[in-house]
Amino acid sequence: MAAAAAFAADLFLHLPITDMFDGLAARLGFFLYDRILESAFALLGAATLIVVATWRKRSRLLLLAAALLVAVTVPVERLLLVSSVENIHYPQYALLAFLLGCSGLSTEASWLGATGLGALDEGYQYLFLPRGRPTYLDWNDIVLNAIGAGFGIV
Repeated sequence: MAAAAAFAADLFLHLPITDMFDGLAARLGFFLYDRILESAFALLGAATLIVVATWRKRSRLLLLAAALLVAVTVPVERLLLVSSVENIHYPQYALLAFLLGCSGLSTEASWLGATGLGALDEGYQYLFLPRGRPTYLDWNDIVLNAIGAGFGIV
């Protein structure tokens, strides 16, 4: 139920949250807004890695998986992100994958489920959002959602 609620929130809160961040960018100016978000997401990422590294049941495989995801994320940040706010995909789909895993799904099914829901979310945005809609399905965001789901699994 929690995973379904989180996904519904992803769909139906997209425009209000976009409006909130657009207002913040207008008030602060884009450069400051982007730097603040970049710093906030970097701190969230660092905190996540600290939790993984200090988790009492950590394993070498878990640490290796986290390191691999960070290694994948660095070039993705440079190649696919237009603005730091797009980092929201990581925690958004990490939470969804985590909730799916807590529901009893296997690790693989949780990742596939969250990644599939991320593709569905992007399709919904492409087809049904009344404004700010790109003229293409945003494959970059689908990639970010899949990486975020990977973080949720770790």
